[in-house]
Amino acid sequence: MVTCNRQSPHAPLCGATVVCAALALAAVLCAGCKSGGQGLFGSWNKGVAQTEEQVAAPVLDRYGNPVRDNLAGYDAPGEALTGANTADDDEDKSFFQRLPSPKQTYGKMKSAVGLGPDRRIADAAYHEGERLFREKRYDAAAKQFKRAHKRWPDSPLEEDAMFMRGESLFFADHYDDASDVFVNLMKKYENSRHLDKVVKRQFAIARYWVEVQRVKPIPLLVPNIWDETRPWFDTAGNGLAVYESVWLNDPTGPLADDAVIATANEHFVHDRFEDADQYYTQLRRDYPKSEHQWAAHLLGLRAKLGKYQGPRYDDTPLKEAQDIVEQTLVQYPEMPADERERLLRTRQTILAQRGERLWNMGEHYAKGKYYRAAKYYYAQVLEETPDTRFAEMARQRLGEFQTEPDVPTSKFQWLVDAFPEPKPKGLPDGSDTGTARLARNPR
Repeated sequence: MVTCNRQSPHAPLCGATVVCAALALAAVLCAGCKSGGQGLFGSWNKGVAQTEEQVAAPVLDRYGNPVRDNLAGYDAPGEALTGANTADDDEDKSFFQRLPSPKQTYGKMKSAVGLGPDRRIADAAYHEGERLFREKRYDAAAKQFKRAHKRWPDSPLEEDAMFMRGESLFFADHYDDASDVFVNLMKKYENSRHLDKVVKRQFAIARYWVEVQRVKPIPLLVPNIWDETRPWFDTAGNGLAVYESVWLNDPTGPLADDAVIATANEHFVHDRFEDADQYYTQLRRDYPKSEHQWAAHLLGLRAKLGKYQGPRYDDTPLKEAQDIVEQTLVQYPEMPADERERLLRTRQTILAQRGERLWNMGEHYAKGKYYRAAKYYYAQVLEETPDTRFAEMARQRLGEFQTEPDVPTSKFQWLVDAFPEPKPKGLPDGSDTGTARLARNPR
């Protein structure tokens, strides 16, 4: 039997230790080979049973539950990674069906070298992490909490340890690592009891990243290799992603609307009006009682106008902006007089822009002598924007083109006249096309 003595369980692995671990693993695998008829991992369950017989007397963990020392077994909650090939396996199973999955194999290998789930070690690491955290030794505490949740997965202890690891990294100013831990915690425990605190930390991280990028910008493709408080690339973009995590994980929480409008404002100040409009609209629609409703209306109106590209393009943003103006005037009847005056001027500007677009469309068709289409757009100017200067201009155009033909005369009219279209045959009186076909083909 090969042994390797180490003075401390926390000492770094030496070369001899690695060799010992490899030989121990080989011994376990060989034992499975000699077990006869059970395959490579056939004797695994037997090894687990022998280990369980040697377990020390139970102790209580931090939750008051009995704790057993499982150095070789895999007695973690959630999924017991025991051998895939047991004595009662069906004989008709194929060789590949009897092989353990990669996850099972990995779990067995970790257990074989003493790194598998162990509740006693996890609980001790958690208590040590709490002690280090109280002493404000956050980096050391984070390592202990990581050890705790790695050694006892799929358990309440793992949930607590992941949260405390994120807390330790947060107070150690390792915001990127803390954000990753919080994201993984929310992914695995969607309704975590730590949700309120997690979203607060995430919101603080996101706000810091967005603000620090504004004050001390780093180009997008330049890596950050000197500031541990920032991610490697795209500080502001990562901040927006964390904002999104806040309102996705806690959509009804107190910080959800703050995260949405913060995202919208960041897009707005960088003239990304399409994205800004999306989030302002989300806030107006999903958070009607938010304190940011007034800002979402005014800035959302400006974002709509910023999306409009000119009279040659679609006027949907103008129509939506006009709707926001009308909603704001109705929803906030007691707004200051100067704000009301500004909104009324904005509405008049929107109407003028819509009138200009319709006028340009009419002029476009008039130049080609398609007077029917031109008169249609002139009429639209009078109907939709009657109080603009384009309305009077459109009225004059309608008078000028009153006697003009609807479409221009074709230069090849003589060719059309030379080959007239055949006239359709008459249908029986009081009948439709289907009846006529039946009359021609009674069968």
